[in-house]
Amino acid sequence: AKVWYFLRTQIQYEAEPKTDQTSKEINRFIKDGIGDCKHFATFAVGVLNACGIKTVFTFVGQDKTQKKPNHAYATAFINNERIVIDPCRKRFNSECKYFYKWDIPRINN
Repeated sequence: AKVWYFLRTQIQYEAEPKTDQTSKEINRFIKDGIGDCKHFATFAVGVLNACGIKTVFTFVGQDKTQKKPNHAYATAFINNERIVIDPCRKRFNSECKYFYKWDIPRINN
């Protein structure tokens, strides 16, 4: 809940244009204080993994006519419970409506 709360209250959400998608290292993301859903997901997965919590990147598609993702967030697994970390949502552990969903494990280096 603390990671979700930090992102929700300390980082401003701003969607990037489809033609200009970026990635950010965590320190740049915090310094900028702004990002989109993929930046939020990257931060949450990185921090939670560093704490030893199993996580995945979750991608959802909200357009039933196109089987491709348009939103991303982190999902953590604590005591076999699935916890959604999506600071774009007003409630902790809540998911948006979607037609398609993909969980992608974090790649360990």
